[in-house]
Amino acid sequence: MAYADNQGFTLGEDKRTLATRFHAAGLATGAAVSAYVIRAGTGLARGFDTYDDALSIDPSIEALAAQRRDGAESVDSLLHWIEARSAGERFFAFLHLYEPHAPYLPPPVLTSAWAIPTTARWPMRTNW
Repeated sequence: MAYADNQGFTLGEDKRTLATRFHAAGLATGAAVSAYVIRAGTGLARGFDTYDDALSIDPSIEALAAQRRDGAESVDSLLHWIEARSAGERFFAFLHLYEPHAPYLPPPVLTSAWAIPTTARWPMRTNW
């Protein structure tokens, strides 16, 4: 097991994204993401008409890779974009939520119910 270090990731300009392909096929493309490491500046916004990566940088969090916004904000943003589509308009929507990612600390209601130490962390598996 190891932790992934994706803070410096940038998608090569020669790479086509799924959004690029959908956009070329005439679909509207929209995304809302919750993590700094997949902001538009990484190249992942390529092909999206709308790519909402707005998040406030929390100065108390030292690592940029740990900067994120609450998933509910991303969900609301993407739902607003979807609801603005015309009836029958074909679209591709991408939603990224940070909450499912490691390290994960379960909420207190779960840690107390299952006697999980509050310091427990689960590393992200990288050797698929």
